[in-house]
Amino acid sequence: MSLYSRCYSTEEILDLIEYQIKYSVPLRNFNFVLSLVTCVVGLIGNAIVIFFNIFLMKKHKSKIWFLNLAITDFVSLLLLPLHAFAVLKGHWPYGKHICKIFLFVICVNMYASIFILIALNLSRVLSVAKPMFHRTFISQRVSQWICTMIWIITIFTSLPVLVFSGEFKIGEDRYCSLFCAKDLDDAALKPTFNLTEPLNLEEKVYLDVYNKFHYFCNGCTAEKCCGDENTLVIWNNIIFSLQCFTIPLLVIGYFLPFCVIMFSNITIAVQVQKSQTVNTHRLYKIVITIIIVYFVTWTPLILGEIILLAAVKNMNLVAMFKIMTFLPLLCNIAYTNCCLNPIMYVLVGRQTRAGLADFLSSISIRSN
Repeated sequence: MSLYSRCYSTEEILDLIEYQIKYSVPLRNFNFVLSLVTCVVGLIGNAIVIFFNIFLMKKHKSKIWFLNLAITDFVSLLLLPLHAFAVLKGHWPYGKHICKIFLFVICVNMYASIFILIALNLSRVLSVAKPMFHRTFISQRVSQWICTMIWIITIFTSLPVLVFSGEFKIGEDRYCSLFCAKDLDDAALKPTFNLTEPLNLEEKVYLDVYNKFHYFCNGCTAEKCCGDENTLVIWNNIIFSLQCFTIPLLVIGYFLPFCVIMFSNITIAVQVQKSQTVNTHRLYKIVITIIIVYFVTWTPLILGEIILLAAVKNMNLVAMFKIMTFLPLLCNIAYTNCCLNPIMYVLVGRQTRAGLADFLSSISIRSN
């Protein structure tokens, strides 16, 4: 079966409309609330970490990693309201230039956060397993140079996002996408098939689904919705952009940091148990929490992207629309990692809590 020969009947389209009505509106509202909670909690937590590392933590070697990680998470969370309101509205209302900047900044911060997370965990495991080497060679200046190189690399490797991403129009709504698609002519969006049963569904959802079917199929008739040869251009662009995004995200953004986090934290736990100088029971809780939180927050999005890529390659529009309905929720779950990072890596530390307590006490004494 060629890519553009798959057809969808009126009944299949109506079934999808019912599915969208059932799940899309409740999910939009839930995603909006979750985004706001994640944004508020994450901005406060990362702001505390940034303040602490700049003004209170003077000599700690890990301050460079914590500071840069908090900055990446803080910037990502600043953009989260744009994503939240776009999901709530069901389309992108901010224009093509904001779309390009939004996707570029998100891409830069996502990979910068991942690489800094890897460097942080490797630095931590070296400080325990090879303390002399870490004390001699991993100075604050070296750490700052590594972070600078991470930022430079992620900025330059994310530049294609500015070129290929863009905004496209389906009907009266505009959408922000990693691939720059062509607008669909409004005149072509008028339904051309006859419904055999009275339409009891919401008109907006009906038109939205039909318009998207017409966009991706590019050849709807009275009985079915099929793709023609022009559809290949759209689908090849989608497949190319998804592969360019999903494969690096899967390898670099998931498996590599997950393996590093697993290896480094297990090594730290083993080394500390051998030394018998730290409360290992408390350490094991922190180690297990770090691994579980990373796995729980990122795995749903990774699985969703894999399913979406498989659906697009098979030109399965029904499966594609269904997984796209839940993708904003999966992105929000991954976003929660930005507000959990400062809690796991810094705020659970005794030195950080003691420093914050002393700072608050000094403010209280001055005010009195």
